[in-house]
Amino acid sequence: GLGASGQVRRAGGKVAEVLLWSSDTMKVVATFKFHQSDIVALGFIQGGEVLVTIGSDRDHTLALWATAQDGWYSFRKREKVPLVVSSAYKGGGVHGVLAAPGGIDKPPRFVTYGAAHLKFWQSDRFAPSKLEGRRGLLSAAGA
Repeated sequence: GLGASGQVRRAGGKVAEVLLWSSDTMKVVATFKFHQSDIVALGFIQGGEVLVTIGSDRDHTLALWATAQDGWYSFRKREKVPLVVSSAYKGGGVHGVLAAPGGIDKPPRFVTYGAAHLKFWQSDRFAPSKLEGRRGLLSAAGA
């Protein structure tokens, strides 16, 4: 299995690293470098084949990474560049990522959430760059 950790940008560093860990060996198996600010949220989707990371910059930049050991997304893992990049939310903090029910044979779907923020995301399985996000409506009575 795999685990991931988002790092704080080091003093003088240009990017914050995302480390992909092997749960068997407890060693880092990949390092992803993209976010120019600290990592505030991350989560696996697609049964662990894809990792979503979100930075603390003004736009809360979201990146999807291929993390699969084998299968459809494994060939993209070697490239060490995001499958797609988008703005998660501009009006407040993003606190987390939740995978939506489904499977690796379904389109990637997930939710980002935070204070006064709920956004539903979906992408085409074979063209992850076609990522679409829709904001949830919140009111005093709830979502």
